[in-house]
Amino acid sequence: MRTAITTVMLVMTLTTLSSPVATALDLKPYAGAAAPLMAAGDNQRLALWRSLTVAAYAAKGSKDPRFDEDMARVLAAAAAHCVGTTLPMARDEALTLARRLAGPDGSSDPLAKWAHFQLCRGGDQRAVLEAASEAVWAFEEDAKAGKAPRYASLLVVYPLNELLDSWGRTPNPEQREKALRQANKLAAAISAVIRNGECDPAPGSLIRVARNLDLNHQDFGEPIVAATEAALAEAKTDPWLGAAMMAALRINHAWAWRGSGYSNTVTAEGWEGFKSNLAEADRQLGEAYRLHPQEPLLGVMGIKVANAGTSQATVKEWLQRSVAAGFDCMEAYASARNFQLPRWGGSYVAMLALGCDCVDTGRFDTPVPWNLINCLTDVIDDGHGAENLDEMRLALAAPRVGAALETCLAGYAKLDPSAAGSHGMLRVAYLWHAGKTAEARSELQKLPADKRDAAGHRSALRRRPRTTVETHRRRSRSGR
Repeated sequence: MRTAITTVMLVMTLTTLSSPVATALDLKPYAGAAAPLMAAGDNQRLALWRSLTVAAYAAKGSKDPRFDEDMARVLAAAAAHCVGTTLPMARDEALTLARRLAGPDGSSDPLAKWAHFQLCRGGDQRAVLEAASEAVWAFEEDAKAGKAPRYASLLVVYPLNELLDSWGRTPNPEQREKALRQANKLAAAISAVIRNGECDPAPGSLIRVARNLDLNHQDFGEPIVAATEAALAEAKTDPWLGAAMMAALRINHAWAWRGSGYSNTVTAEGWEGFKSNLAEADRQLGEAYRLHPQEPLLGVMGIKVANAGTSQATVKEWLQRSVAAGFDCMEAYASARNFQLPRWGGSYVAMLALGCDCVDTGRFDTPVPWNLINCLTDVIDDGHGAENLDEMRLALAAPRVGAALETCLAGYAKLDPSAAGSHGMLRVAYLWHAGKTAEARSELQKLPADKRDAAGHRSALRRRPRTTVETHRRRSRSGR
């Protein structure tokens, strides 16, 4: 009986979704030709990372004619990896080169080990931690050898953060003491970044420093929050930027208080720390947005706070603010999409409506319409994982979803005809997971033999084909 009632209610909702006037969010006002895009900020950040690495090595590196040319190449690749833009060489080639330069017979400059660490990120975690440890050690030894560090403190922030994250919420007192020492090192490095104005050429990089921190325990967050507040006051940082950075820190610190366990494992003290830090984060975000609404990351953070129920603005309002500042801010779309999952009080219908709205913008020169494919992937993954198959299939089968998918694939294929072959398997996958197995088989048979994968219809939506969006920008979920 309960299943029948749920099905009827869902069908009624899907009837609304199939209507052309039903949208979760009208994005067209933000999608015009003059809409600000993220490329400008990406270019700023890339220029910053190149100046701190490629240019810094050229000016004051430990030169060796055997390695200088390769160092310039691998540092350029590592800088691009930091930003999330296309690398100037294949990643595997860059990683192999970095590994050689960081090895015992390679360059003596600490930037070699830093580049190796950066290019390891996203791979085997043991290798990442080993490379992080070597990078931190190399910078510390280099600082001891001279009167002052040769390189920017920003470079050591990321390996220090990786090492701090590896301690987790360890209950062992000795290990916690070691982790706290790591947190104090990280606090000192962040303070130096702020006081030295290292991110001034690309202010968004400073916000990302705070957003990317992994604080697994409130004891580790306290020294970082205190040191950052003091450094921002001393450096007289632009008020909007200081507020944005503190908001990012407070959000991470809130989760450090709460922990990552189920809600019934959180202590009363943990809940209090969680709520108070998010409330402060919302206050700081509001102030930052009032002073500088042109920063897309404010909306990205606001979505997270709003979903926790502690923001004065809604998830929709923060998403609108983010896309108004950077129409193709994929981090904002990803965050909003994530909070549409049923586990967070959303629904597959709402998530797919968001994806359809993205297609309706018609901006196929950006990754925005591809959000529909991301939504489809998340719905399918969650539907199978949570065994919500009936709800998943009904949501996928809505007429508007199928029509939007065809529009999406056609839009990208028009810009890049070579992508059309790969798109065929996406269509087959969609039909299969929507329960339209006969149509899926029919579409599969229409594909050229070299594009046909008899089993791939089950997983094709997890494989994003190379399109003009790829060349436009690769943007990961890591918040780079």
